[in-house]
Amino acid sequence: MSPISKKHSSGFTLIELLVVIAIIAILAAMLLPALARAKQRAQLAQCQSDYHQVYVACTLYASDFNDVLPVSTVGNANANGQYNNLGGEHYTRYVYSGAANTQVPRTSFAGVQNLGYLYAGGYVGDGKVLWCPSYPAGSTLAIGNYGNPAFMSTDSGGVTRSTILFNPRMVNPTNNIARAYQKTGQLPGHKLFALDYLPDTGTATAFSPKTFAHFPSKGFDVLFTDGAVKFVVSPAAFNFLVSSPGLITDESIPSHAEYGQLFDWLENDGG
Repeated sequence: MSPISKKHSSGFTLIELLVVIAIIAILAAMLLPALARAKQRAQLAQCQSDYHQVYVACTLYASDFNDVLPVSTVGNANANGQYNNLGGEHYTRYVYSGAANTQVPRTSFAGVQNLGYLYAGGYVGDGKVLWCPSYPAGSTLAIGNYGNPAFMSTDSGGVTRSTILFNPRMVNPTNNIARAYQKTGQLPGHKLFALDYLPDTGTATAFSPKTFAHFPSKGFDVLFTDGAVKFVVSPAAFNFLVSSPGLITDESIPSHAEYGQLFDWLENDGG
């Protein structure tokens, strides 16, 4: 036998490498959608857990304040010391109004609105339960917008807004914009009490994934007056919101009427 033996390479050929890369790409294409769905389910579960905490906090707050639920004083409809007149449904997500890019104080209720009373009163810890985790970091609705100089702070306009429309029902959307439920004693059985924010654009518009918390699932997290939290799939509500011209979100009677219709759909489909 020759003292010189032929060496055999133990490496992969180019074709073998390409085959491995192709297999990895196929597996990734199969796994990524499943991972995305798992993330969406986890965010949905977190959002529903947050709603439960909000409900418990509301009942505790009311028990300390003569049965009165957190109030709103936002907008022209609440001039001259009035409160709980909902000039615009979007005002029900206001937490605090003050100086720009400053931390929300917890020493008084001055400047506080709606669920902000739960934060200022220490009923919801650091307050992160007031923001849905489903919004991406680049969204104007993401919790990260209230981290300058540290969470919870106001934005550059001096306002802190949650992603929850809290207690948005009116006595009558066409002629009485007073909040329908102002005390826990007024809460009826299994009626809409809070839901995912419906973006305020000031005009009719169709919604998109960046402005719709659970867009892929085509549904809404809804907190009911009996404390139940449900993910409500309402084809009528979803199709209306994503179709042109979409929801009117100004402070007009037609807008109030459209919101009222949406709330009815969600109540009926979430019963």
